[in-house]
Amino acid sequence: MPASSVALDAIQRARTTSSALANLREWFPGIRAEDEALRRVAKEKEASAEAAAFMSSDDAEAHRERGNEAFRRGDYSIAIEAYDRSVTSRPSAAALANRAMCRLKLGEWADAEADCTAALKLDPAYGVKAYMRRGTARRHLKKYLDSVMDFEEALRLEPTSKILREERLTSQRMFELEAKVRPTQPRRRLKIEDEGAETSGGDEQSKMNDGQDGSTSSAPAKSEQAEKVPIRVKREPPKSAPDALTTDLVKRATEIASKKPIATPTNGAEFERAYRREMKAESSDEEASLARRAAVIGTVSSDDLVRFFSGGLDSDILIDIARVTALIRFPSDPHSALRSLRALQSLPRFAVSVALASAPAKSNLRDAIVAARAATTDPSHRAGLDDASAAFKL
Repeated sequence: MPASSVALDAIQRARTTSSALANLREWFPGIRAEDEALRRVAKEKEASAEAAAFMSSDDAEAHRERGNEAFRRGDYSIAIEAYDRSVTSRPSAAALANRAMCRLKLGEWADAEADCTAALKLDPAYGVKAYMRRGTARRHLKKYLDSVMDFEEALRLEPTSKILREERLTSQRMFELEAKVRPTQPRRRLKIEDEGAETSGGDEQSKMNDGQDGSTSSAPAKSEQAEKVPIRVKREPPKSAPDALTTDLVKRATEIASKKPIATPTNGAEFERAYRREMKAESSDEEASLARRAAVIGTVSSDDLVRFFSGGLDSDILIDIARVTALIRFPSDPHSALRSLRALQSLPRFAVSVALASAPAKSNLRDAIVAARAATTDPSHRAGLDDASAAFKL
């Protein structure tokens, strides 16, 4: 290329660059001003949103306080309107739970249940009040088992509450009546008297009943005497501690029994009898008892377990079978153990048995499942254990 052409091309590029720089210097102030204007608008919008949220929070709190005042006066309809405005301004678990309480007072059971459910989703920490009120609403809706479970959850959060225990027992008895199962019998305190004991109080009571002039005792005294019937027992001499020979004989008998082969049960009665026999042996040797119980479970398949207990299974043995399965059988045969856990969940009245299970039994089962989950790294095995934990309400 001639040198003149190269020089001309360089001059043209220089002119183009100079023109672009001039244009940039001309446009830059305007672009900068426009950018600053956009930033100011964005900041104003952000400040406006924060102010609106703050005002909304203040409005929600003010409406909730007005609702509380109306509730204390007994104006439940007005209180519901105030809580409506509070929830519309800014939803809160407190406003929803308070509105549910108003609806309980007015007999609006379904709406009260919905408010409590929304409160629990919004803030699970508001659990005791929400579970208690939803349990009450569900009991009136004849959802007795759900009501029992709500009171159970509330007791888990506040285990010393006497009111929650009474409410749970009420829902439990109503469920038992509807399901036509054996009702839970209340405990009674019995007075035990020593047969050989003689007290002056008894003689004085006898004199009061007989009267000085031979007249008969009054009706209230008879009623009180009928309510408190003493049980007389004969005092036996204290048993002496077992000697070394007796202890050795018991130990040898236990060892012989533990080596005895376990017969394969052919029905539910035989299975339950064999299993309960091993449960009773836990006090003497827990480790051997657990192994023997696992052996009893291993004598039947999951299908046989379902077939044996087509009418359901008592809560104590149900929870213990699940515990032994997770604690003893899962480490050696996880697939069979998970099938057994799923079979237990398919039994009739499973939810009832779980609801009636004692807290210590559930705690032992929870520990067993946690230990089994920690011992495996297989995702499918862990998922199966998580499903069992959820089904047993742990």
